[in-house]
Amino acid sequence: MIEQMGLKVTDPLKGRKYSEHNSRENTMEQVPNTQQLDDHLKEIVQALHGTVNWAKSHQNNPPLVDKAIQDCKEILDVIMEGKVSAWLN
Repeated sequence: MIEQMGLKVTDPLKGRKYSEHNSRENTMEQVPNTQQLDDHLKEIVQALHGTVNWAKSHQNNPPLVDKAIQDCKEILDVIMEGKVSAWLN
């Protein structure tokens, strides 16, 4: 979908040797509540996906599409704030 929009996603590991990004010293420790956070972010992605699909099916009604876009923006703004503890409470 991103490519269809004309955007390009770069691989942050491109050009690195396999051992550089898979070595033990570069391994991150698992943080508390990882599964809970994963579940929450999965719900967010599913909500965004559902909203976009709903908007696509209502593309003949610009006010409804605008509302869906605004809803997505609000969801993404909350995620970008990064207040993880608030998401898990």
